[in-house]
Amino acid sequence: MKSKSILCVCLSMAMTAVIPLTSCSENTDATSSSSSSASAVSSQNTQMSVLSPTVPGLYNIREMASEAEQKWIYGAEGQDGSVQGDGGWYYMYTEETNTGGDYDVSKIKECWYSDINDGGSLVSSGSVLNKPTWVAGIYSPDTDIVSTDNWWNQSMDEFMSMTLNPSVGTGPYASAVLAFKAPQDGNYNIDVGYYMGNNDPYNLMGDGITLSIYAGSDKLYSYSNAYYAEYGHEYLNATLRAGEYIYIISDPNINGINDICSNISAEITMTFPKYADNSTVWAFGGGYINGDGTTQGENGWYYLFSEETNTGGIYDTSKIEECFYKSDYKVNPYTEEAFGSWLPTIYSENIKFSYINQWQQSADGTLSPEMYYPPYASAIIGWKAPDAGRYSINLSLSAGAWSDNTLYDGVTVSVYCGTRKVCGKLIEKTSDFIYSFDADMEENEYLYLIVDPNNTAVDDLVEGANIVIEKAD
Repeated sequence: MKSKSILCVCLSMAMTAVIPLTSCSENTDATSSSSSSASAVSSQNTQMSVLSPTVPGLYNIREMASEAEQKWIYGAEGQDGSVQGDGGWYYMYTEETNTGGDYDVSKIKECWYSDINDGGSLVSSGSVLNKPTWVAGIYSPDTDIVSTDNWWNQSMDEFMSMTLNPSVGTGPYASAVLAFKAPQDGNYNIDVGYYMGNNDPYNLMGDGITLSIYAGSDKLYSYSNAYYAEYGHEYLNATLRAGEYIYIISDPNINGINDICSNISAEITMTFPKYADNSTVWAFGGGYINGDGTTQGENGWYYLFSEETNTGGIYDTSKIEECFYKSDYKVNPYTEEAFGSWLPTIYSENIKFSYINQWQQSADGTLSPEMYYPPYASAIIGWKAPDAGRYSINLSLSAGAWSDNTLYDGVTVSVYCGTRKVCGKLIEKTSDFIYSFDADMEENEYLYLIVDPNNTAVDDLVEGANIVIEKAD
């Protein structure tokens, strides 16, 4: 897996006084003097471009601390893994299996807790259920948990490797589910890590795991691995109502033989306490797929590119063009499942994802201009304002050069409102920040998020792009 970290840029409602001069990475009071603002810029101008004092309609530019976010971590210190709902986390299951990642979440139920503990070995009489674990309701405390081929385990215990393991040699089978309950309406970032697949690929009877992630009834992600168990990490986003669940579902497929799903890490961050209704709040990203993600202009969102690269964050936005969509750009060699991507028109319609062609731009928030050879292009997401007015924008990214090779120069991330540059930052290696501003926009004016590959696009990565825009007046 490519190494990634979260880059958060929160653009939220601010004070109405215009800041005459400020850095994109400096907390600034709207009443601060021009001299103090200029001093702040001086200390930061090697990292961020400066907002020109002549640019109208931009307010209270500042970078904010990520600690202000609300965060829920599975397995956090003090969390009681033997209690449903502690820390917002629930241990659940569904009798739906081998569905290809499609589930009726209304059928998901809570597990029961087995506190059996022999105080020693993980395995006793062929079963791992001699350690405390949550168990699917289809298994009886009196019989099934002592079965020699029952390796079901669902536990927050680090000694049990944070498992979500539906492995059972003979049926009945069930899918293990870890769930998080949203405490309030809002926009949530979802960071999930796992190790899953076939624990013994030489045993041809085993068919591995399908791991899926849902927000309410909406499927955000699904991946099936019938072969060697592998590590994975997904950065997703969802808009949830209070009381809705995020589900991480581990499906044993046809059978549970040699299945493994462990090393579960899950971190939920609420970045914006709003619900996208596409009339006062608009959103883009993994939890906000508009339509099927294959149409330009859904709820105002556009997939764009520019041939301008390595410009130091300065662009002629009149040169921005629309991408084309290729539904079979990337194909899973094991399942033959096709994945689409938006692509610049400078590339052939016959282009395929490969070791040298790794450009990816999609409605799940991927915005990577990664290519091993020129020509290069800047990947852009645009949003068209439906009405004139003041807007606040919330944006989160995972960005930078994913490898440690010093020859690769990362990306430059820039934000424009029409022709007005809001900010730009060179990100050579992954880094985190949160950023906020309000902007007055004209009807049909675009907000642009631009990812420039700089001098080389090798190993450039931008994933988990989530944008929330709120009408501020």
